[in-house]
Amino acid sequence: MLGSKRVLAALLVGLFSLLGYAELRLQQELIDAIAPFKAETGTVSAFYTTPEEPDVNAPTIAYVAAFVPKATGQNFNPHVTVGVGGNFGTARKELKAFVLSP
Repeated sequence: MLGSKRVLAALLVGLFSLLGYAELRLQQELIDAIAPFKAETGTVSAFYTTPEEPDVNAPTIAYVAAFVPKATGQNFNPHVTVGVGGNFGTARKELKAFVLSP
């Protein structure tokens, strides 16, 4: 089963890598559309938290503030994260739900 998930992840990464300039243009259009609402930085109140995970650290705030210039357009790196990580484990939960068969 784990091998099948690795193949699926590799296929998804390959598919994302095929994204062309049309998708990057759409990405830029979205960035331009929300630009009037952009703030240079934010406080913890700008982030979603839960009672179990109420804290947002300074590196997270800095990452979000720098995301558009550092990780969009030609710097965009589509990827799939599989495995243990993050606080929510959503990808892991979703992958566990897959029923893969040849």
